[in-house]
Amino acid sequence: MATSSSEQSVQIRGTSSGLVITLPNGDLVAVLAQLAERLQAMGSFVKGGRVAVEIGARALNEPDIADIGRLLEAHQVSLWALLSEHPPTRQLAANLGLAVDLAPPLRHNGNGQPAPAAGPPPGVEPLLHAGEDFSALLVHGTLRGGQSIEHPGAVIVMGDVNAGAQVVAGGDVVIWGRLRGTVHAGAAGNRAAVVCALVLQPTQLRIGDTIGRAPDPIGQRWRLHLRPSRPAPEVAHVSDGAIVVEPWDQVKSW
Repeated sequence: MATSSSEQSVQIRGTSSGLVITLPNGDLVAVLAQLAERLQAMGSFVKGGRVAVEIGARALNEPDIADIGRLLEAHQVSLWALLSEHPPTRQLAANLGLAVDLAPPLRHNGNGQPAPAAGPPPGVEPLLHAGEDFSALLVHGTLRGGQSIEHPGAVIVMGDVNAGAQVVAGGDVVIWGRLRGTVHAGAAGNRAAVVCALVLQPTQLRIGDTIGRAPDPIGQRWRLHLRPSRPAPEVAHVSDGAIVVEPWDQVKSW
């Protein structure tokens, strides 16, 4: 049976516990080189974050785990969990102080008791869905020039995204307003992500590793769809390697 390209490549996804990196089978040196390329391409999206690494049934020794940790640290990312189906590797990870299942690490206060989780900043509400492999961030209000939102899951903005503002999401981006700024959906490499807005007029639009820019006002949109005479809700997605914009009510599949 042929192996799919997704099974042969490093996968990075957002979950309710944060980012999870899945390493494919194969030579570990080659896999880590591929991971380094992915982290380099993602830039500030992952810097300063914590990740869990999923390795399946692969057997790792202590130097292997140290190599993974050093690579992540070189990109300003810390390893907090190693998810393994290989019992000796799982035990080794636990002995090294790593979590071995996908649950957020507990913070503690000064007396050793678990500290309450910090609340979200004003106007930003996390939407956690029990049993689902993602989290969404709900932003109340307009994002003005110079403001930026980055989140490993989906982002929903209840307002406009003005020119000079930026939204970077690991999942979909939904703008319940006018999009005039910059949006990067599927920032961890997910080309299946979509961008939706009541009025879609971005300065720049990226989905996964595909980039589109604001079109000529009298020409075509990024591809295929002609700009309507009156603004209407639209959806942008990747098709055949290009970003396509379609009216919301004409999208055939998600």
